[in-house]
Amino acid sequence: MSDYRDVNLAHWNGRAAAHAASPGYPVASLVADSAALSEVVAFDRPLLGSLTGQRGIHLQCHIGTDTVSLARG
Repeated sequence: MSDYRDVNLAHWNGRAAAHAASPGYPVASLVADSAALSEVVAFDRPLLGSLTGQRGIHLQCHIGTDTVSLARG
């Protein structure tokens, strides 16, 4: 029996490329512009206050665009 983490990783890897290529996610613009933010983080960022010196992840991020954006903000 496979470890549930291996099953989950295989499931994710099978879908990640399609999601990253979707026009609904700004992957290309985030790669091209190091100051670009996802729409979610652009909205959330002013509400969060200073994040200087903080580390974190966006738990509902899905493919990483919001986590990358949060690190940039």
